[in-house]
Amino acid sequence: MRFFKHFYLLLIILLPLVSSCGNVEEIVIGEPKEVKVHGFEDNYLVIDVALPVDNPTLHKISIREMDVRVSLNGRYLGKLIVDERLVLKPKSNTVYQIPVKIRMANILETAFLMMNLKKGQTSELNFEGEVKARTLFFLKTVEINETRKVNF
Repeated sequence: MRFFKHFYLLLIILLPLVSSCGNVEEIVIGEPKEVKVHGFEDNYLVIDVALPVDNPTLHKISIREMDVRVSLNGRYLGKLIVDERLVLKPKSNTVYQIPVKIRMANILETAFLMMNLKKGQTSELNFEGEVKARTLFFLKTVEINETRKVNF
């Protein structure tokens, strides 16, 4: 009986916390501040992106998995891969430096597209797929379909 009394007390304390943790939609991803193309490594295009993210939630959010397809100016490049786990700080508006790899679908076509980009040129990047994020006890899948203008 004593166990149940403590269990209910714990549940009453944790319930407001848990219900506020599942709110992943409030996160705002801004326009990329800077995109640096480092070149090709095996079958990957290696890029660093400075991306502003506003996380108004009370808890850190950990990005676990990404299944995102990337297109440049309407031409499919490949799958987006982030090797490092990305953790968004709670109650923060921060610019994150994110090392990204794109597993290329067609190496020659991607190389040709990248060689024709001029420094400072504005291009349209499209991201389509899903991202899995975890906060405390919740795992949430968020659908992504974003088009952004980026200066290379």
